[in-house]
Amino acid sequence: AVAGLSSTVTEESPTIPGRTIAMEQTTIRRRSPARRWLEALPLGNGRLGAMAWGDPQRARFSLNESTLWSGTPARAGDRVVDEQTAAAAIARSRALFEEGEAVAAEQELAVLGGTWSQAFQPVGELTVQLPGVGGRAPCERALDLVHGEHRVEAPGGRHLTFTSAEDDVLVHSFPMEPDGVVAVDLTGPLVEEHRRSADGLLDIVLRAPSDVAPAHAPGDPGVQWGQEAMRVAVAVRWSVSGGRGLLVCAITTTWAGLGEAPDRPVQEVLDEAAGDAEQALARGADELRRRHRARQLPDTAVTDLRLGGGGDSALLGQVFALGRYLLAGASRP
Repeated sequence: AVAGLSSTVTEESPTIPGRTIAMEQTTIRRRSPARRWLEALPLGNGRLGAMAWGDPQRARFSLNESTLWSGTPARAGDRVVDEQTAAAAIARSRALFEEGEAVAAEQELAVLGGTWSQAFQPVGELTVQLPGVGGRAPCERALDLVHGEHRVEAPGGRHLTFTSAEDDVLVHSFPMEPDGVVAVDLTGPLVEEHRRSADGLLDIVLRAPSDVAPAHAPGDPGVQWGQEAMRVAVAVRWSVSGGRGLLVCAITTTWAGLGEAPDRPVQEVLDEAAGDAEQALARGADELRRRHRARQLPDTAVTDLRLGGGGDSALLGQVFALGRYLLAGASRP
């Protein structure tokens, strides 16, 4: 995943209060769009996450949200073993073990492992198709590890993406002809329950699985899609003005808190996502970026690593900066 890192410096080094960081250690560059997920570049504000693939003709973002899991707190209730059954199984296991029947003793204990934790779920793949000939357009892309911004430089102009902690949305701005038409879509593995689309608007409600067992689960029950599962609302809004397009994406789930059933009203979460997206779009690209940069990633200036030497040392310093960036972006409040 780090084999293609470059140390080319093409713009001024970013400033963090108190010092300046070398740009070659805080910018990851690629010379073409991603061909697979591991080649995409990560953005995150602590709740929303996106892998940016970097195709200027067809921007793609693999989205997730921190509370979107399969199942419910009550889902494992029918698999939890009561104290009396557990005690009896342990007693039989001990007796068999003392008789030298180690395999049979282990089998008796299998009843104690009857449940499993649930699975984190992806929201889906958001795509932004611009007018023109399809295919992989030439480009250079960069991930700014200080400001949490993904830039794509292409013949048609610059594309800029970030996940704003201040406005709690994904922001994507791009070059666009005034009379051009943008095609926006969201696809993925979840069950689609609602879709509304119009010019500059896409609202979708998805249902997560009600139970996702691991491959080693007894009986291999597979993925279940019951109605009691969590829902996620995705609201996308976009507009074009002055040769630039602006798209924002807000995501809200029916998660109601730790230990609570994820049963917030679906219309409530859809209205919340739509309101967040519309409010962000109304701010405009410049204001959204200003607000994003005013709320920096936490503690990126606390820890630093400087390595002297050649290209390998620069690469190791950049890998360190990437790890610091991922931790800050994934764990901020």
